[in-house]
Amino acid sequence: MATAETTKRGRATPRRLSDAEIDAQIPAAKRREAAAYASGLRATAARYDKATERVVLELSNGVGFAFPVTTVRGLEHASHMQRAALELDPAGSGVIWNAIDADISVPGLLAATFRRAGVASLLGTAGGAAKSEAKASAARANGAKGGRPRRVVVERKEKGAHAVNRKGSSAHEAAKSAK
Repeated sequence: MATAETTKRGRATPRRLSDAEIDAQIPAAKRREAAAYASGLRATAARYDKATERVVLELSNGVGFAFPVTTVRGLEHASHMQRAALELDPAGSGVIWNAIDADISVPGLLAATFRRAGVASLLGTAGGAAKSEAKASAARANGAKGGRPRRVVVERKEKGAHAVNRKGSSAHEAAKSAK
């Protein structure tokens, strides 16, 4: 096992791991990869669709996902043949175009796409609006206890801080509207 060394610029180089340390990390890495595969963060197939100018991925959870070639820098000016010459990296975590030196991360693409579209927010809203016997039972139990607790008005004397009244507006706004 080597120790950290310093480069000419004074930066420490990372310490090399011993074989035993690497072997100890393998089970956790395998668990993380299995979780990524199960959640659909890996591609099992990829192809270029010339008619729509999209790359179509089959994800490990069975979901199909297509994205425009303009998403990947370098593909917008590539020929149809170059775009079609894509391959998946061995783990399915990236799509690679060797001829034009372009690639994209599958998990990164999915995260950026769904974060931009606000999908997580939409799914949360849909989940909150869903009706089930369990939610109805919990609401009845909460109602029997007197319902949702009221918000408490707290006075703060910090500059720029606003307390919240029971209606959800800030005390600052309530004071302004009272004038």
